[in-house]
Amino acid sequence: MVLFNDDEDLIFFDTLFFAILIIVSSVVLFIYLFEIYLENEFEKKELKIRLKENEIENLNDKYMSLKNQLNPHFLFNCFSNITSLIDTEPEKAIKFVEELSNVFRYSLTNSDEILVTLSEELKLLNSYFELQLIRHQGLIKLESSVDVSKLDYLIPPLTLEILIENALKHTVFDKHNLLKISIYTREEQLIIENNFNPKINTVKTESFGIGMKSIKKQYVLLNCGEPSFKIENNIFRVEIPLIKSSYD
Repeated sequence: MVLFNDDEDLIFFDTLFFAILIIVSSVVLFIYLFEIYLENEFEKKELKIRLKENEIENLNDKYMSLKNQLNPHFLFNCFSNITSLIDTEPEKAIKFVEELSNVFRYSLTNSDEILVTLSEELKLLNSYFELQLIRHQGLIKLESSVDVSKLDYLIPPLTLEILIENALKHTVFDKHNLLKISIYTREEQLIIENNFNPKINTVKTESFGIGMKSIKKQYVLLNCGEPSFKIENNIFRVEIPLIKSSYD
């Protein structure tokens, strides 16, 4: 009596082989997909940690920026300008208060943000520069040529204010040598330039680099490119990477 024949044995073992092959392949595929999942989760957690570190690092920088804006010397200059304008140019005094309010409002409402649009930063810059124009009448000039297609790109908040503040604080300028600041875009870079005429020993002081270090540190933590700071042909040039919004 024959229990199995060769054909049936062959079919049985072929079926068993393919069944085992499918099971093994499924296990391997599952392990592979699970490893990818774990890797993605790790990257997400790493990104969250990096962003949290960025938030913590930014707290001190933003506090210092707010402190600089709210310090007695800054407020004294602002109130002194307002007082002198009230009697002679009341409309300009009102404009000054409005722009000052815009600067404070932006600083307070965006202090918790990691990134803001270039459009928002330019609005702040306009208000901040209007204040400086009143303080330094006829001594400073701002030229802006920003590609409108880049207005929705992102940068860390207060970046432009910090750069302009540094230029004003550390540059010698008068009616014979105006401080000229240019802002423009090139590809996915925001370029800020000003004529390089530093105050004595300014380059060597720690205060000159605080703003630059703050901006660079934020980009390092965000892992979104690296800003550069150069001096060429008596021009101080800063190149800031523009970060593309995830919604684009």
